[in-house]
Amino acid sequence: MPTTEAGTPFRWDLVTPDQLGSLLSGITAPNLWFLDDLLAEAAALVAYGRSRPGRHALARAISREPSLAQPWLRTLVTELNTGGAVPGR
Repeated sequence: MPTTEAGTPFRWDLVTPDQLGSLLSGITAPNLWFLDDLLAEAAALVAYGRSRPGRHALARAISREPSLAQPWLRTLVTELNTGGAVPGR
């Protein structure tokens, strides 16, 4: 974690949030041409995941991924399959 000269941890100054992004002054804003499509896809995925068959289909698709070795992803698959209840918690 970055520290200040006095050795205390660095904290963003949220008293003046209008200056929070000042580190990016002079940087051109990115062209987010895909944002509308991304938002529509995310909304459709959330709607699909509200049904039991949708959650199970998502869990099956995720379980085929090599990154399933990550514990957080295995927990997500378990939660999708059980409707949010994780055994042992």
